[in-house]
Amino acid sequence: MNNKTVLWIGCNVHSPLTNKDVSFYKNMTWHCNIENKYSIQSLIYDICDMFDIKTLTLRDKCIIYNNTIFDLKQYENIIFTWNLQTCSIDDIEKMIHIKNEAKTINNDVSIVNSPDSYVYIHYKDRFFHLLHNNNCSNYIPKNKLLTCFFDIFINSIRFPKIIRSNVTCGGMETFLAYNYTDMINYYRKINDKKSIIIIEYINNKKLFYYCSYRVFMCNSKIYFAYPHVSTKTWCAHTDPEGHAPDIDNYINEYNVIANKINENKEVFIKIQNLLNINHLALDCLICNDKIFFCEPELKYGVDENYKKQLNHYGLGLNFAIQMHEKYFDHLKLSDFYSA
Repeated sequence: MNNKTVLWIGCNVHSPLTNKDVSFYKNMTWHCNIENKYSIQSLIYDICDMFDIKTLTLRDKCIIYNNTIFDLKQYENIIFTWNLQTCSIDDIEKMIHIKNEAKTINNDVSIVNSPDSYVYIHYKDRFFHLLHNNNCSNYIPKNKLLTCFFDIFINSIRFPKIIRSNVTCGGMETFLAYNYTDMINYYRKINDKKSIIIIEYINNKKLFYYCSYRVFMCNSKIYFAYPHVSTKTWCAHTDPEGHAPDIDNYINEYNVIANKINENKEVFIKIQNLLNINHLALDCLICNDKIFFCEPELKYGVDENYKKQLNHYGLGLNFAIQMHEKYFDHLKLSDFYSA
């Protein structure tokens, strides 16, 4: 990978990806699994031009940043990224425009994490529609996008059910409703989003303490996964009693989930190909031996939630390495730059 062949564009791209003080745990999967020596920082630091989408302009097939011109035709790889909290529809459209301009200059340019797919992260219903339209209906929880207030009462999803903003929100505007009074109250809390969705609540405590889990993928490889554990009273799709299992049950559930992921690896790969997002995290559920996909995210390596889990159980990096070695795929440096 020669200098100046890679262009990296995203929201808040500098801080989460190049800050040398970032926790080792946050990107430990890359440390452990890419030829034993690479991290996110070493992969991109000093080998590419990086820009926050909010700070640049595009003119005459060139990026202009701080009055400096960067010609799009000098890049062989363009990697786009996403920030859950800050990326807007306008940002997505701007990224798509840059991608299209780069393609008109050089149709062979490698586009990693195509921004065309970011609408499936931004809107819950579009992700569900994508799966439905590609013969994956069996993997979708029941859902209903509200077109007006009265849709609260006109839907076939049983209580308890999830009501949440249809626009990506990181779970901050996600509620579990047990009756119509709950529905009305929660609707009013999130109505400023103007796009609200009702989703079937799937609880599988008979088999798992927490049936929700996160799967990390890169270049059609599943390189890590973990179950969601929350000590809150409720977290999306997890048991509403909200108490983390003891360590023996946690490890047992981890093993069951890892095996289930490997049994269904082809489904995960199909969904990644549909999304065309190379650095993917899929939030999923297991219920009655079936897998349901809740939402996709663009992530580079294990996130802070997993670090909190390890701390909660007094586990460390060695546990993560052991789980990876036992169940998941190794990554090569070339996987990181694959379209």
